[in-house]
Amino acid sequence: MQENFTQKINELSYLARNNFRQKNYKKTIEVLETLFNEYDDFIKLNKKIYKDRFKDYNNLMTSYHHLIINKSESEYGNDSIVKFYKYFDEYLKLAKIVKKEDGINSWSDSILKDIFIYNVDMILIEVSESFDINNNIESILKNKLNNLIKNCIKIFSPPFTKKLFFEGFLIKIYEERQNFKRKGKNKYQNFLNTMWMIEVFLENTESVELDYSETRANMMNLMADLIYFYKDEQSTRGEKERKSIEWLEKSLEEHPENQFTKNRIKELKNFLVTTEQINKFHHDATSKIVYLKEEIKSIKNKIEKNNININTTKKLSDLLEQVNIIEGIFRLTKEEKAIFEFVDIEIILKNIVKASEFENMSIECLEFYGKKELVEIDKNYFIIAIRNLLKNSIEAYRRNNIKFDKCPVIISFYYNKWECVLEDKAGGIPEEYLENDRLFDPYISDKGTFQDAGLGLAQVKFAIEIQDGIIEYESDKKGTKFIIKLLKEVD
Repeated sequence: MQENFTQKINELSYLARNNFRQKNYKKTIEVLETLFNEYDDFIKLNKKIYKDRFKDYNNLMTSYHHLIINKSESEYGNDSIVKFYKYFDEYLKLAKIVKKEDGINSWSDSILKDIFIYNVDMILIEVSESFDINNNIESILKNKLNNLIKNCIKIFSPPFTKKLFFEGFLIKIYEERQNFKRKGKNKYQNFLNTMWMIEVFLENTESVELDYSETRANMMNLMADLIYFYKDEQSTRGEKERKSIEWLEKSLEEHPENQFTKNRIKELKNFLVTTEQINKFHHDATSKIVYLKEEIKSIKNKIEKNNININTTKKLSDLLEQVNIIEGIFRLTKEEKAIFEFVDIEIILKNIVKASEFENMSIECLEFYGKKELVEIDKNYFIIAIRNLLKNSIEAYRRNNIKFDKCPVIISFYYNKWECVLEDKAGGIPEEYLENDRLFDPYISDKGTFQDAGLGLAQVKFAIEIQDGIIEYESDKKGTKFIIKLLKEVD
């Protein structure tokens, strides 16, 4: 009877391993689970077979991992992660028994490292993609990862070194940093996961006997980068810079010779000082602008009430418009949210082309299509975008020595889809700026270097996108067409 059991077990083990080699993971799982479920009691009585069972566990967990990661089978979802955890718990129990009998040395360190990494994957998938948003995801993820590291070190070290698990964890930190496809409650879930994983790594390597000072310093540098580039709507200007500096200073304590870190701290501090100076200037200037606006409105009302010269009224209106534009520029530099209002787009565009700085433009350059209606936009941001595009086109005419008539730029507005199109014949956009779509990058300009050049188009793109619009362009050797698509709610 025992020989029959042993033969059947060997046959199933062979069949499972053969399927595993052929990467038939679904069949591998089916065979191994049959083996474990039907012959569990017998296997536990036979110590020799029981010692070798870790190979089957390795194959079983690896098969589950491949199916879950690649999502090749729809049936392998959260339930499969639960099963993976179950087999890993049994794997740990087996390791304790084998370790007492000095048999754990036969286990492969590379496979053990892989199984550890697979566990990290399962935790990241489960917590990031499956937990309800009301749960404390950060706390749950950290606790699970901490428990995994501590349990593995406690059970497997020695004979396996702690370094084995730390190296595996570092691999997952760098992989998660690049995993922009990570699903989660946050658009940048992989950034958040990476930051939390770094904190777990630092906590577990703080007092180990191995020298991890340089690696810890690198992790702190990575944390500084993630904080600086992570898009957090709640953080205020300067807050991210200060937190990044704190992590860089911690990194320098771990690895004082790192000149790169020293330079980054210096540059960030300089940037922070500049930012604070800009904030102060913005605050002071804004209060003056408010004062100017109120005074101009007051004078204008008095003039209109007393029927004084209409040209004077117009000049005051132009002056008020300029103050509004300055206010819009300040708001834009602070990346303030759009302030939407319904406006008469024809009046706005006519005022722009009639401004003295655009002496070559006139209302004849404007075209309107469709049934007129009020358009909902941030008025100041829209004006900034149109003005910068006009200036860009007129400068292109002059730079390319192309003569232009009374309408160097045709501005068309389509009411049916809230699109504003600006088209010139100024020679088109240079090829080097069309490559990799670099036209709207800051400081992209052919006016020469070390100027305030190139910020205009970057400002245009931001002014449109911050009010949920889109800007596109078409260009050839004759000229360029810019298409601004404003957000229009459809009834």
